[in-house]
Amino acid sequence: MIFSTVSPVLLSIPGVLWLAQRTQGFVQLLSLVGILAYLVPSPSLRLVLGGVAAALNLVSVMSTWYQSPLRRDRAALALVLGILFSVIVRVYTVTVNPLWPILNETNGGLQVPGLAVAVVCILDLVFLRSSPPTYKPSDKAKKGSIVSATLAFGALLFATQLLASDTSTLSRWIWTGYPDHGPEPFPHGLAVIGAIILGLLLSSVQVLFTSTPVVIGWWLVGSAGSAALYFLEGWPAFIGGLALITYIISLWPFVKTNTHTQKKKKNFVISTDH
Repeated sequence: MIFSTVSPVLLSIPGVLWLAQRTQGFVQLLSLVGILAYLVPSPSLRLVLGGVAAALNLVSVMSTWYQSPLRRDRAALALVLGILFSVIVRVYTVTVNPLWPILNETNGGLQVPGLAVAVVCILDLVFLRSSPPTYKPSDKAKKGSIVSATLAFGALLFATQLLASDTSTLSRWIWTGYPDHGPEPFPHGLAVIGAIILGLLLSSVQVLFTSTPVVIGWWLVGSAGSAALYFLEGWPAFIGGLALITYIISLWPFVKTNTHTQKKKKNFVISTDH
Protein backbone atom coordinates (compact mmCIF):
# COMPACT_ATOMS: atom_id res chain seq x y z
CA MET A 1 0.00 0.00 0.00
CA ILE A 2 2.88 2.37 0.72
CA PHE A 3 4.34 1.66 -2.71
CA SER A 4 1.05 2.59 -4.36
CA THR A 5 1.39 6.17 -3.13
CA VAL A 6 4.91 6.56 -4.54
CA SER A 7 4.35 4.57 -7.74
CA PRO A 8 4.96 7.69 -9.92
CA VAL A 9 8.67 7.15 -9.16
CA LEU A 10 8.48 4.53 -11.92
CA LEU A 11 8.08 7.38 -14.40
CA SER A 12 11.68 8.40 -13.67
CA ILE A 13 12.91 5.14 -15.23
CA PRO A 14 13.92 5.76 -18.85
CA GLY A 15 11.19 4.66 -21.23
CA VAL A 16 8.46 4.15 -18.60
CA LEU A 17 6.92 7.58 -19.14
CA TRP A 18 6.87 7.07 -22.92
CA LEU A 19 5.26 3.64 -22.45
CA ALA A 20 2.70 4.87 -19.91
CA GLN A 21 1.57 7.69 -22.20
CA ARG A 22 1.00 5.33 -25.12
CA THR A 23 -0.69 2.55 -23.15
CA GLN A 24 -2.81 4.75 -20.91
CA GLY A 25 -6.04 2.98 -21.80
CA PHE A 26 -4.51 -0.44 -21.13
CA VAL A 27 -3.13 0.73 -17.77
CA GLN A 28 -6.52 2.07 -16.78
CA LEU A 29 -8.19 -1.19 -17.81
CA LEU A 30 -5.76 -3.05 -15.55
CA SER A 31 -6.62 -0.69 -12.69
CA LEU A 32 -10.19 -1.98 -12.76
CA VAL A 33 -8.97 -4.93 -10.70
CA GLY A 34 -9.61 -2.60 -7.76
CA ILE A 35 -13.33 -2.79 -8.48
CA LEU A 36 -13.29 -6.46 -9.44
CA ALA A 37 -11.68 -7.22 -6.08
CA TYR A 38 -15.16 -7.53 -4.56
CA LEU A 39 -15.30 -10.99 -6.16
CA VAL A 40 -12.30 -12.14 -4.09
CA PRO A 41 -13.27 -13.72 -0.75
CA SER A 42 -9.96 -13.00 0.99
CA PRO A 43 -9.87 -9.52 2.65
CA SER A 44 -6.07 -9.38 2.51
CA LEU A 45 -6.05 -10.15 -1.22
CA ARG A 46 -8.74 -7.52 -1.82
CA LEU A 47 -6.47 -5.03 -0.06
CA VAL A 48 -3.54 -5.97 -2.28
CA LEU A 49 -5.63 -5.62 -5.43
CA GLY A 50 -6.82 -2.23 -4.24
CA GLY A 51 -3.22 -1.12 -3.76
CA VAL A 52 -2.27 -2.34 -7.23
CA ALA A 53 -5.23 -0.45 -8.73
CA ALA A 54 -4.24 2.74 -6.88
CA ALA A 55 -0.65 2.45 -8.11
CA LEU A 56 -1.73 1.94 -11.73
CA ASN A 57 -4.10 4.91 -11.57
CA LEU A 58 -1.44 7.19 -10.10
CA VAL A 59 1.03 6.27 -12.84
CA SER A 60 -1.65 6.85 -15.48
CA VAL A 61 -2.69 10.23 -14.07
CA MET A 62 0.85 11.52 -13.64
CA SER A 63 1.84 10.45 -17.15
CA THR A 64 -1.14 12.42 -18.47
CA TRP A 65 0.00 15.53 -16.63
CA TYR A 66 3.38 15.31 -18.36
CA GLN A 67 1.79 16.11 -21.71
CA SER A 68 0.71 19.36 -23.37
CA PRO A 69 -0.60 22.22 -21.18
CA LEU A 70 -4.13 21.78 -22.58
CA ARG A 71 -4.28 18.08 -21.73
CA ARG A 72 -2.64 18.70 -18.37
CA ASP A 73 -5.30 21.26 -17.45
CA ARG A 74 -8.07 18.94 -18.64
CA ALA A 75 -6.62 16.11 -16.55
CA ALA A 76 -6.54 18.31 -13.44
CA LEU A 77 -10.13 19.40 -14.06
CA ALA A 78 -11.18 15.79 -14.62
CA LEU A 79 -9.63 14.82 -11.29
CA VAL A 80 -11.57 17.49 -9.38
CA LEU A 81 -14.78 16.63 -11.24
CA GLY A 82 -14.19 12.99 -10.35
CA ILE A 83 -13.93 13.92 -6.68
CA LEU A 84 -17.13 15.94 -7.00
CA PHE A 85 -18.97 13.03 -8.62
CA SER A 86 -17.68 10.66 -5.93
CA VAL A 87 -18.97 12.98 -3.21
CA ILE A 88 -22.39 13.20 -4.89
CA VAL A 89 -22.60 9.41 -5.10
CA ARG A 90 -21.62 9.06 -1.46
CA VAL A 91 -24.35 11.47 -0.42
CA TYR A 92 -26.86 9.44 -2.43
CA THR A 93 -25.68 6.21 -0.80
CA VAL A 94 -25.39 7.75 2.71
CA THR A 95 -21.56 8.16 2.82
CA VAL A 96 -20.83 4.71 1.34
CA ASN A 97 -18.89 4.35 -1.90
CA PRO A 98 -20.82 1.68 -3.83
CA LEU A 99 -17.66 0.60 -5.67
CA TRP A 100 -15.76 -0.37 -2.54
CA PRO A 101 -14.69 -4.04 -2.71
CA ILE A 102 -16.12 -4.63 0.78
CA LEU A 103 -19.59 -4.32 -0.76
CA ASN A 104 -21.46 -6.58 -3.16
CA GLU A 105 -24.85 -6.82 -4.84
CA THR A 106 -26.48 -7.94 -1.58
CA ASN A 107 -25.47 -4.95 0.57
CA GLY A 108 -25.53 -1.97 -1.76
CA GLY A 109 -22.59 -2.55 -4.05
CA LEU A 110 -22.84 -1.21 -7.60
CA GLN A 111 -19.68 -2.69 -9.06
CA VAL A 112 -21.27 -3.95 -12.27
CA PRO A 113 -22.72 -0.55 -13.33
CA GLY A 114 -19.49 1.09 -12.20
CA LEU A 115 -17.40 -1.25 -14.32
CA ALA A 116 -19.65 -0.64 -17.32
CA VAL A 117 -19.24 3.15 -17.04
CA ALA A 118 -15.47 2.78 -16.54
CA VAL A 119 -15.03 0.54 -19.58
CA VAL A 120 -17.03 2.91 -21.80
CA CYS A 121 -14.91 5.88 -20.69
CA ILE A 122 -11.66 3.98 -21.24
CA LEU A 123 -12.75 2.83 -24.69
CA ASP A 124 -13.54 6.45 -25.52
CA LEU A 125 -10.02 7.36 -24.42
CA VAL A 126 -8.44 4.61 -26.50
CA PHE A 127 -10.40 4.81 -29.75
CA LEU A 128 -11.74 8.36 -29.98
CA ARG A 129 -8.73 10.39 -28.88
CA SER A 130 -5.61 11.21 -30.86
CA SER A 131 -2.17 10.04 -29.76
CA PRO A 132 -0.81 12.22 -26.94
CA PRO A 133 2.04 14.49 -27.99
CA THR A 134 4.98 14.75 -25.63
CA TYR A 135 5.24 18.23 -24.18
CA LYS A 136 8.69 19.63 -23.53
CA PRO A 137 8.72 23.01 -21.78
CA SER A 138 11.28 25.60 -22.64
CA ASP A 139 14.40 26.05 -20.53
CA LYS A 140 12.92 29.22 -19.09
CA ALA A 141 9.85 27.32 -17.90
CA LYS A 142 12.02 24.86 -16.00
CA LYS A 143 13.44 27.53 -13.71
CA GLY A 144 12.06 27.95 -10.22
CA SER A 145 11.97 26.32 -6.84
CA ILE A 146 11.29 22.59 -6.94
CA VAL A 147 10.77 22.57 -3.17
CA SER A 148 8.05 25.24 -3.14
CA ALA A 149 6.23 23.72 -6.12
CA THR A 150 6.38 20.26 -4.58
CA LEU A 151 5.14 21.39 -1.16
CA ALA A 152 2.31 23.38 -2.74
CA PHE A 153 1.13 20.48 -4.89
CA GLY A 154 1.49 17.94 -2.07
CA ALA A 155 -0.44 20.17 0.34
CA LEU A 156 -3.16 20.69 -2.26
CA LEU A 157 -3.53 16.95 -2.81
CA PHE A 158 -3.66 16.28 0.93
CA ALA A 159 -6.14 19.06 1.72
CA THR A 160 -8.42 18.08 -1.17
CA GLN A 161 -8.42 14.43 -0.12
CA LEU A 162 -8.94 15.33 3.55
CA LEU A 163 -11.76 17.86 3.28
CA ALA A 164 -13.41 17.49 -0.13
CA SER A 165 -13.56 13.75 -0.70
CA ASP A 166 -16.23 13.00 1.91
CA THR A 167 -19.22 15.11 2.92
CA SER A 168 -19.14 13.76 6.48
CA THR A 169 -15.61 14.95 7.30
CA LEU A 170 -16.56 18.50 8.22
CA SER A 171 -19.59 17.58 10.30
CA ARG A 172 -17.63 14.96 12.25
CA TRP A 173 -14.64 17.27 12.65
CA ILE A 174 -16.60 19.96 14.47
CA TRP A 175 -18.73 17.52 16.47
CA THR A 176 -18.83 18.51 20.16
CA GLY A 177 -20.59 15.47 21.63
CA TYR A 178 -24.16 14.55 22.51
CA PRO A 179 -26.66 16.03 22.08
CA ASP A 180 -25.49 16.94 18.61
CA HIS A 181 -27.03 20.23 17.47
CA GLY A 182 -24.50 20.85 14.70
CA PRO A 183 -24.55 20.01 10.99
CA GLU A 184 -25.09 16.37 10.02
CA PRO A 185 -23.46 14.47 7.14
CA PHE A 186 -26.90 14.50 5.51
CA PRO A 187 -28.45 16.82 4.49
CA HIS A 188 -25.86 19.42 5.49
CA GLY A 189 -23.18 17.53 3.60
CA LEU A 190 -24.80 18.90 0.45
CA ALA A 191 -23.14 22.20 1.34
CA VAL A 192 -19.75 20.53 0.75
CA ILE A 193 -20.84 19.78 -2.81
CA GLY A 194 -21.83 23.41 -3.21
CA ALA A 195 -18.43 24.54 -1.92
CA ILE A 196 -16.63 22.30 -4.44
CA ILE A 197 -18.74 23.61 -7.31
CA LEU A 198 -18.16 27.22 -6.21
CA GLY A 199 -14.42 26.56 -6.03
CA LEU A 200 -14.45 25.17 -9.57
CA LEU A 201 -16.28 28.24 -10.82
CA LEU A 202 -13.89 30.61 -9.03
CA SER A 203 -10.86 28.76 -10.41
CA SER A 204 -11.53 30.37 -13.78
CA VAL A 205 -11.52 33.91 -12.32
CA GLN A 206 -8.04 35.05 -13.30
CA VAL A 207 -8.02 38.12 -11.09
CA LEU A 208 -7.91 35.87 -8.02
CA PHE A 209 -4.40 34.79 -9.04
CA THR A 210 -3.02 37.77 -10.98
CA SER A 211 -3.89 40.88 -8.95
CA THR A 212 -1.76 41.12 -5.79
CA PRO A 213 -4.42 42.79 -3.59
CA VAL A 214 -7.05 40.27 -4.68
CA VAL A 215 -4.62 37.37 -4.20
CA ILE A 216 -3.93 38.53 -0.63
CA GLY A 217 -7.63 39.01 0.05
CA TRP A 218 -8.51 35.55 -1.28
CA TRP A 219 -5.68 34.04 0.77
CA LEU A 220 -7.09 35.75 3.88
CA VAL A 221 -10.48 34.18 3.16
CA GLY A 222 -8.90 30.73 3.01
CA SER A 223 -6.82 31.40 6.12
CA ALA A 224 -9.87 32.62 8.03
CA GLY A 225 -11.75 29.50 7.03
CA SER A 226 -8.88 27.32 8.21
CA ALA A 227 -8.67 29.15 11.53
CA ALA A 228 -12.43 28.84 12.08
CA LEU A 229 -12.30 25.11 11.34
CA TYR A 230 -9.47 24.52 13.81
CA PHE A 231 -10.40 26.84 16.67
CA LEU A 232 -14.20 27.13 16.62
CA GLU A 233 -16.97 24.61 17.11
CA GLY A 234 -20.40 23.89 15.64
CA TRP A 235 -21.83 25.92 12.81
CA PRO A 236 -19.11 28.64 12.74
CA ALA A 237 -16.46 25.95 12.26
CA PHE A 238 -18.57 24.27 9.58
CA ILE A 239 -18.97 27.51 7.64
CA GLY A 240 -15.25 28.15 7.95
CA GLY A 241 -14.59 24.68 6.59
CA LEU A 242 -16.81 25.37 3.59
CA ALA A 243 -14.85 28.56 2.88
CA LEU A 244 -11.60 26.59 3.11
CA ILE A 245 -12.85 23.92 0.69
CA THR A 246 -13.89 26.60 -1.79
CA TYR A 247 -10.45 28.19 -1.51
CA ILE A 248 -8.61 24.87 -1.90
CA ILE A 249 -10.55 23.78 -5.00
CA SER A 250 -10.09 27.18 -6.64
CA LEU A 251 -6.30 26.78 -6.40
CA TRP A 252 -6.09 23.65 -8.56
CA PRO A 253 -5.43 25.29 -11.96
CA PHE A 254 -2.94 27.79 -10.49
CA VAL A 255 -0.93 25.29 -8.46
CA LYS A 256 -1.05 22.69 -11.22
CA THR A 257 0.24 25.18 -13.79
CA ASN A 258 3.13 26.28 -11.57
CA THR A 259 4.02 22.72 -10.67
CA HIS A 260 4.07 21.87 -14.36
CA THR A 261 6.81 24.46 -15.01
CA GLN A 262 9.22 22.60 -12.73
CA LYS A 263 10.81 19.16 -13.05
CA LYS A 264 7.47 17.45 -13.10
CA LYS A 265 8.30 13.82 -12.47
CA LYS A 266 10.28 14.68 -9.34
CA ASN A 267 7.52 16.99 -8.10
CA PHE A 268 4.78 14.40 -8.60
CA VAL A 269 6.73 11.61 -6.91
CA ILE A 270 7.46 13.68 -3.79
CA SER A 271 4.00 15.28 -3.70
CA THR A 272 2.05 12.03 -3.90
CA ASP A 273 4.32 10.56 -1.21
CA HIS A 274 3.15 13.32 1.11
